[in-house]
Amino acid sequence: MALRSDGTVWTWGFNCCGQIGDGTTSNRIIAFRVPGLTGITKISAGGDMSAAVRNDGTVWTWGRNLGGELGDGTTTNRTSPVQVSGPSGAIEVAAGSGSHTGAITAPDATPDFTIDTPYHPTTIRLIPSFNTSALVTTHARYGSNQLINLTASINPPTPGIAITFNSPAVIAGAASTVTMQVDESVPAGTYTITFTGTAGGTVHSTSFPLTLTRTHNPGGDPAPEPEPEDPPCNPRLGCP
Repeated sequence: MALRSDGTVWTWGFNCCGQIGDGTTSNRIIAFRVPGLTGITKISAGGDMSAAVRNDGTVWTWGRNLGGELGDGTTTNRTSPVQVSGPSGAIEVAAGSGSHTGAITAPDATPDFTIDTPYHPTTIRLIPSFNTSALVTTHARYGSNQLINLTASINPPTPGIAITFNSPAVIAGAASTVTMQVDESVPAGTYTITFTGTAGGTVHSTSFPLTLTRTHNPGGDPAPEPEPEDPPCNPRLGCP
């Protein structure tokens, strides 16, 4: 059983009770990604069962359930992950070698989230009168169903740079498309753009530089080509 840095879980080997998590009880001789598990931070393999903690603090289990070790309120084996009833804000999980499983929760864990954008820490280069868009993604750390309000700011404050979210409020784990548009009045230079997410009393931000480059005159008209100069006058050949 292995946990990748991208939060996915991979399993292989003996699968008598569904502990591989692939929806079957067939043994696997090649590592298999467990479907439906994302944002996993901790894993544990026990006696014919498996367990994982998600970044929202929930606990997920699958495999043998003879003594109720999966914690789903039944004694039915599960060949795919199910959410454990009860604990929230979990930070660790331990699958016992017998018929039990345990989890550690953060003391007084309060709902929390992270906010991310593909811009950070990349510098975006944009020509005035053009626009660009990307996803601002939120991730629940503890709890779930948090409503996150998204805002944007510009430093220095600059009229002519418009930033809009297609969804200015999202549930933790969801994403919003942000569009940045710059009009011709904005001078070339580098500006700092900050995206901020607020949920209750929790605030998180991410910033990145926006560099504006200008390839034509304000107003959209191309710069005029310089007039060719007259050749110098030669008295021997006559002057016009």
